[in-house]
This record gives sequence, C-alpha cells and structure tokens, in this order.
Amino acid sequence: MRRVLGLLKFGSELRMSSFLDGQVYMNTLAYFAALSSDPLRADPREGDAWWMPSNQATLSIKVPGGDFVPIGGLTGAISYSHPDDRQANVYCLYGVGEDSENTGIDPRVLEFGDTYVAITKPQLLFDKIADAAEKRGQKITVGAISYVDESNHYGLVGPFRKSADYAYQSEFRILMRPGLGQSVMLEIGDIREIAVWGPSLDLPSKMHFRKQ
Repeated sequence: MRRVLGLLKFGSELRMSSFLDGQVYMNTLAYFAALSSDPLRADPREGDAWWMPSNQATLSIKVPGGDFVPIGGLTGAISYSHPDDRQANVYCLYGVGEDSENTGIDPRVLEFGDTYVAITKPQLLFDKIADAAEKRGQKITVGAISYVDESNHYGLVGPFRKSADYAYQSEFRILMRPGLGQSVMLEIGDIREIAVWGPSLDLPSKMHFRKQ
C-alpha cells in the first residue's frame, strides 16, 4: 500500500463549506460505475471484484454439430462484479504521497473544484465518520487505492484497487459497508478544528515537505 503523508479534499467552495460543517456525502460504487456525464469522476469498473486480461482467454460458442467456435475481438479486462459489492458507499480524498515532494500534485486533480480542504488530524476524521456510520448499522474501512495495469492484472480487484489510468488522482478512500445502496449524507459535526482550507490554485505554493 502506498504511504500517504496527508489528506486533501477538492471541490466547489459551497461543497467544501458543507464538508467543513460536517456533512460527508457518500455515493455508492454503483453510482460511479454508471456515471457518464462526468469523466473526471466516472469509472465503469468501479466495484469490480475480479479481472482477467482478455489476451489470456478465448471465448467460444457452441454451434450446431457440437463444435465450439472461437469468437475474436475481446479487448481490455474481462471482469466480474456482484451487485451487492456495488452497494457500498464511498468518500474519496486525495492522498499526498511521498513522491509528491518531487512531482507535486497533478494539475488535473485541481479540476475537482476551486477549493481544497486539508485534514490535519485524519484519525479524528475517521473516528467521526465511523461513529456516524455505526448509527446506521455500517462499518468503515480506510486506505489508499492501489493502481494496477488492467491489461496485465489477473485476479482479485476489490474496492481498494483501480486501473492505473486513474493513478494521477492518488485516491485515499473511506469505504462504508455493507452500504445502503443509495447516496447518504453523514452528519459528523464541524471539522474546522482539524482542517485548513483555501483556493485550490494556491495549494502548490503552500505545500512543504520535511524529511524524517
């Protein structure tokens, strides 16, 4: 798992103000898998459980007479998902990694919104969300997304692996399971004591790394 040095959230000024007020809006994995109007947030493979490269498989169909005839043209990953897996709710943040000292934050991430919120005490945020989730009969799991090459990956995927195409997003995920099957707003109380915020464009000049 990637080492994360800090957590950021990007969004519109209005949404980030709501986040600071303690409103944590969590959509389902199914929502992001079906999303087509927002390429930045959409991921049709979100919630997949398993992948196999199509170049490692042959699909055949049985024809009259009993023979199986191969069908060509498969590209990308062959995937499997279960509807129950996509009911889980997620809250996505940006995980500042060790490599950010040299590479900075990918400019594409700033397209998520004109305002950033930096969490100064992540564990307190997790505890607040866990408490709110427990009241709804849910549990949370947190962790950095691992990015894999879907053209070569054979095996389990799950909610903490995504295609390397999204690696620039450096996502850190809060996952709520078994999930409610619909979007939900968790009220966790004001978080301004554990956060700083400002215009997204100002963030690169304010980031500082110190060797430990």
